[in-house]
Amino acid sequence: MRIIILILICFQISKVYCQNFKSSKYGYQIEIPKNYNLKESIGKNIDFKAINAFGSSVIIVVKKLPAELNSYSAKDMNETPKEEMENSLSEYMPNPKFIKSGLSKLDTEDAFWYHYTSNQGNEPKMYHINYSTCVKGFIYVLTCSCLQKDLDSNMPTFIRVVQSFKF
Repeated sequence: MRIIILILICFQISKVYCQNFKSSKYGYQIEIPKNYNLKESIGKNIDFKAINAFGSSVIIVVKKLPAELNSYSAKDMNETPKEEMENSLSEYMPNPKFIKSGLSKLDTEDAFWYHYTSNQGNEPKMYHINYSTCVKGFIYVLTCSCLQKDLDSNMPTFIRVVQSFKF
């Protein structure tokens, strides 16, 4: 009986993740969750952008590192002070608040992950999960975002997206 339930669960999960994206420029690949649509990537270094009808998104930015930063690592990123991270994030979004961070893997590469929120005025607060890693002179930044009130329902999708990333 347990085996049948496990098979049914696996079948349902595989139905949710049915699209794949492979970057023609950088060669990585990632699964796109059902009900997410690819959108035109507006921005200098945005290579991938997918959103759903509720405004949740998955974005991948790839940027060439200056030669002097080619040895920059996830460990180096992890040692960046919280205040410096918030100042850096404030260039791109209003009122970022750093929540937590650590080291993990993105595919087989060491990665620095961090969570933060942002909001502007009376707009609903957004929650962001970011994974960053440096590979062959490029920094890859995978960011999953949603309304903070929707985080619990989006977390399984975001975990699956991060786990599906392959170089």
